[in-house]
Amino acid sequence: MNERFQGAISVSEALKQSLNVPLIQVFNALTPAVFEQGLRQVGVQLQHHQANLTVGLGGTGTNLLTLAEMYRSLATEGKFRTLNMVRDQQRAPETEKTLLSAESSWMVFNTLSAISASDRVVPRVRREVAWKTGTSYGYRDFWSVGVSADYTVAVWVGRPDSSPVVGYLGATQAAPIMFDVFDQLPEDASRVQQPATVKRQLICWPGGRAKSVSADASCAYQKYAYTRNGLTPPTLESDGDFVVTDRWPEALSVWLQQQHMMSQGLSEQASSEQKQPEAGIRILSVNNGQHYYLSQIDSIALKSNKKPSEVFWYVNHQPFNGRQIDLTHHQGELTLTACQGLQCDKRVIVVHH
Repeated sequence: MNERFQGAISVSEALKQSLNVPLIQVFNALTPAVFEQGLRQVGVQLQHHQANLTVGLGGTGTNLLTLAEMYRSLATEGKFRTLNMVRDQQRAPETEKTLLSAESSWMVFNTLSAISASDRVVPRVRREVAWKTGTSYGYRDFWSVGVSADYTVAVWVGRPDSSPVVGYLGATQAAPIMFDVFDQLPEDASRVQQPATVKRQLICWPGGRAKSVSADASCAYQKYAYTRNGLTPPTLESDGDFVVTDRWPEALSVWLQQQHMMSQGLSEQASSEQKQPEAGIRILSVNNGQHYYLSQIDSIALKSNKKPSEVFWYVNHQPFNGRQIDLTHHQGELTLTACQGLQCDKRVIVVHH
């Protein structure tokens, strides 16, 4: 919970931001029973007594391998199959079963692969990775699963005795390991292909009808959405009913108008007022802990929030006079420091040959 009301939000955006309420609203419309039946059809049995809404927030149990197999279906047109492990390369492939439609699996893959990974701006191999993280109740399990066209990487972090590690999160503990593993894998030989039946289309929100077949007067709010076989996605109200008009409830409409007026006012205020200088020097060109691979980039600019003529740079604690550093001369951890007077800011990056 972020303790903020964000108004109407799409399922894809809720999934990216890990917003529980909208996703449980959709899960309730689907029903836990239908969800569980779909998993059983492919041979997945989650560990709970009776399916209810808590399953949608992790109120169940499984193992990391099964979780990886389910995520793998996002890159295989929704097909569920047992993963081929490195130690079992000679094993005959099992018959695959359909967990998701090809359209649904691609839409989820597209959504999750759009999530940016902090401090992973320049990976060794550029690839699309659909990924998600999780933290179990009581800080006992921290996991991250990622799927590319050819590879699936699943990471669990925790203690063997299941004791809690307060303060840990899947995003900060398991995800960095997962991306490190991806950086050691070869490039993907294939790509996850968008089905021909899926198209991006401008729709009227919340009604869901295509803008091209709607009157301008009845299409006050518009957004782009992916459609399947030309069918636009419906919108759920908070009470679980589907919206059948192109207008939001009155209370939400007033809130949306207020937000629009507020954003316009802030924009005008920002453009009319002179920006105040920032206090304290800050390095802008790199993030702390970021990894750089020479196969992707061989130099980086040195930038701060201060005038270049006022800044003194240090590389591995030695004075540096340039405005750009050649990474081919460095390997491993590299410390960059920018100073103005008695104030300094430091970043530690890692260079890989």
